[in-house]
Amino acid sequence: MPFNIDYVIHRHGELTMLVIGEGILSLLISPTVEGKYLGEYYLVLVMGILTMILIQVVNFETLPSDSSHHAL
Repeated sequence: MPFNIDYVIHRHGELTMLVIGEGILSLLISPTVEGKYLGEYYLVLVMGILTMILIQVVNFETLPSDSSHHAL
């Protein structure tokens, strides 16, 4: 049975988007704190979201869009 590269590329993209979405969701629904640690909470929130955005940019800039550009 031949290996369907287009299907694998599509499913990998879906998996990546799911993981990034779950990561951002977990950052947003984490318990908030009050008082002197509120600034640290926002710093972690912003840095986490920026990390997820950078992972998305690096991933989708380096992956091929179709099977003619894929290594397999």
